[in-house]
Amino acid sequence: MPRLAFTATYNGDSTLTSQTYPNGLVATTRYDNSGDATSLTYAKSGTPWLAFSQSSSIYGQVRLDATPPAGKTLGYDPAGRVTTVADAVSYGGPRICTTRIYTYDADYNRTALNSYPDGACQSR
Repeated sequence: MPRLAFTATYNGDSTLTSQTYPNGLVATTRYDNSGDATSLTYAKSGTPWLAFSQSSSIYGQVRLDATPPAGKTLGYDPAGRVTTVADAVSYGGPRICTTRIYTYDADYNRTALNSYPDGACQSR
């Protein structure tokens, strides 16, 4: 029976940066200066197979989450509540964007959700 081995590579902070699977698939994670993961790419024989990326605010809130065919942008108010989510997808066709806008009352309860499907990304 063949031996199946995983290999791993770590950076100077002892954080996993790449992992090679027995079938040759390589998962590579990149980090920003704060140590937060910013991208994860799977590749085989040097050809990218699947990729994810994200960026965060200085408060650790996800601001952008993306793959090649899709992306999500999030907006927050000063209290840290999600106020807008714009989802854009283009799976082999035209880009379609759906925006959701959330509002809250003084007690932090969500009071409304407005959704704008299949249109240009809306802004608040």
